[in-house]
Amino acid sequence: MLFHTRIVFILRLRTIITGCKLDYHQHCDAKFGAYAQVYQDTTPHNSTDFAHAVSTLVLGPTGNVQGTYKFYNLDSGSQSVSDQFTVSPMP
Repeated sequence: MLFHTRIVFILRLRTIITGCKLDYHQHCDAKFGAYAQVYQDTTPHNSTDFAHAVSTLVLGPTGNVQGTYKFYNLDSGSQSVSDQFTVSPMP
């Protein structure tokens, strides 16, 4: 029984089930309610008609391997997901 307890201690349950380890800098980068600028991919890339960054609040991580987070868009009131963002101080 000691051997089994030690394995669960060393390998967390999520790692055992999914086979993926969490990276602190990728999966714990932003706290709930933090202000963030989310980068949007605009097409065509040379267009200046669209804002390339949107003001959002962090809702939390989605839990996938890429480190994607859920965001609340302050302009439109909608939710979105992205893995390209910058946390900054509240304006």
